[in-house]
Amino acid sequence: MDIYVVNYIAVEGALLLYEENKPLFQERFPKFFIKQIEDLKKLCTKTELVQKRLEKNTKCVYITQIKEGGIFKALWDALETLKKGCNVFISEIPIKQEVIEITELLSENPYEIASSESLLFIAESNSFEEDFEEELKFLEEEGIVIKKIGSTNSTKDKVVIKGENKRFLTPWKRQEKDIKNRKNSEAVYERKDFKTH
Repeated sequence: MDIYVVNYIAVEGALLLYEENKPLFQERFPKFFIKQIEDLKKLCTKTELVQKRLEKNTKCVYITQIKEGGIFKALWDALETLKKGCNVFISEIPIKQEVIEITELLSENPYEIASSESLLFIAESNSFEEDFEEELKFLEEEGIVIKKIGSTNSTKDKVVIKGENKRFLTPWKRQEKDIKNRKNSEAVYERKDFKTH
């Protein structure tokens, strides 16, 4: 099965970090970059309509909003539910440079912070362009990015690949420094009539 992300990740968490540390960023970055950070708010669009459209497609077997713990936790939860391993490529995960700058400055991992503006979904491996033609047209009209970030496999290994380096996902644990008021990531949709192989 193929793994997809809808919309840029970690925008919600990055904006919370920015708001909590605004003087630091205003001192460190030029005005044009601060404006680019502020413009990230435009990406925090509601995902309900996208989610409902994907849920209606029988090729979509699992979908979740990416919340507390970020994309890594959402991946772990999805793969545990489906009893699958994966190969996911960091380079394919949609993320804004502004988000990277914010998280690097504050020593946060952008792949482990809230991304409720994004969806993770897993679909049967076929022709995505054909099977999800209506959904793709809708996303394009709304200006929302969608990327295939990897695929599942029959092993138990949940592998994330960055260049020649690999790391294995582990269960997420809440840290004391985690951003306040983040909600737990939970599977909002899992096709009940789908049997894993």
